[in-house]
Amino acid sequence: MCIYNTGFVFRKGAYGPYSEEAKQAITAFSNANLMTECRVGDKMLETVVSSEFNLDFSKYSQFEIDATEKTIDLFSRIRSTAQAEISATALYAYDMLIKAQEDVSDKDILEYVLNWKKQWAGAEEEILTAIVDLAMLKWIRPKAVLTIEDE
Repeated sequence: MCIYNTGFVFRKGAYGPYSEEAKQAITAFSNANLMTECRVGDKMLETVVSSEFNLDFSKYSQFEIDATEKTIDLFSRIRSTAQAEISATALYAYDMLIKAQEDVSDKDILEYVLNWKKQWAGAEEEILTAIVDLAMLKWIRPKAVLTIEDE
């Protein structure tokens, strides 16, 4: 199961996992001028926190602060919309699989992703790289079965 519960409910979407609650949160932050979205290149939107945003850490537990810092670290590593979609899809796949079975392998995640995103056939290396990166950052804990060279 997801290590950090955000309270958002996600479902399969055309571009990866989708959450109406996350969309509403982004809208609320934008409407309060606490963040803006800026277009970067042709397809990517970058979310920028405004200078008025002030996170009062005294209102949060150490667990919540750690989760926030871990999320910021992950987001800072994302360099493209394609990478974001692949990473989010792999995270979602892991969360769904771990709810249904005790052990989840990298192969299980890869198969789940490819069954969902049939148009990604041929992108196995990129998907496996995302799985390995997420495991290295301790966002997921799959048992390893495949290596990038296997595919």
